[in-house]
Amino acid sequence: MDSLSEQGVRTVVCSVRLTRSEVPPGAPFSLSAEVATRDGQNLKGATLSIADGDGASVAELVLIDFDGQTNLTAGVQLQAPTSPGTHVWQLRFPEQSVAGVTYAQTHVDVAFEVVPHPIRVNVWGMPAAPIAGTTVRVHVGAKGAHDVALGGRAFEIVDEEGSVVATGTLGSDAAPGTTGLHSAEVELPTRSDPGIARWTLRVPGFEEPVPHGEARHEFSVRTAAEPDRAVTVRAIDVATKSPIERADVVLHPYRGTAATGGVTTVQVADGTYTLFVTAPGYEVFRTEVEVTHDLELEAELEAVVEPDMSENYV
Repeated sequence: MDSLSEQGVRTVVCSVRLTRSEVPPGAPFSLSAEVATRDGQNLKGATLSIADGDGASVAELVLIDFDGQTNLTAGVQLQAPTSPGTHVWQLRFPEQSVAGVTYAQTHVDVAFEVVPHPIRVNVWGMPAAPIAGTTVRVHVGAKGAHDVALGGRAFEIVDEEGSVVATGTLGSDAAPGTTGLHSAEVELPTRSDPGIARWTLRVPGFEEPVPHGEARHEFSVRTAAEPDRAVTVRAIDVATKSPIERADVVLHPYRGTAATGGVTTVQVADGTYTLFVTAPGYEVFRTEVEVTHDLELEAELEAVVEPDMSENYV
């Protein structure tokens, strides 16, 4: 028996259950408490309190359940501070008597992290295969929590080495049909040789009116060599020999769409390609093509055969 018990005052052990350890600024969160004694006493009706980082009481709790070993409170909803960072509150059990037995005061720290709201960012409008050494124009967009206006906020785009290649500010008005999506158009230089160009869009965080953390979004595009050959493809139905209009022709990363007569011409650089020709209602046409000069090709597509559903199956 410890000294407190010898004096007629017993001890308890407290613990806390948080619904989440990371909370946005000013957001609600809840917790519940558990209290136990060494000999498993029922403490239903005992009270506890929650004190914030300044020591002010922000909530009262009551032990309402006992499972034979541990006493439990109901969950209580609290509001997180607005300042990001680690916050340490306290669960306090004051000295009190339950069923004629006095229990000593104690407390346990309640630590949680207030994390800034996220900024959601995206990039769109990137051309499929820009020519190496040229510039491309893309759209960037950002949206804050609670539709916080981001108009006028600065952004930057950096390359793989971390060098800033473009800067700008988000438009003052939200994009039509959206709530709080602010965008801007920006011009980017591509890499000088064919390959994958990678960039990162960065939007700095801010504190007012509501704390938001920095946002980053990685995006890339494969640049192509300057085309110097013409590959003309005529897409036809293998059975009827009739032209297939609106067929898509791809010699990656170059592409085109067949127009009248099922013909399209795709400008490509010398090299070996896999030619894909696709059209609704047809199987994919695929063949290997080596390009060292201008070519004229015919792609015969087979119509998709729909299964006969008229036959009855047992």
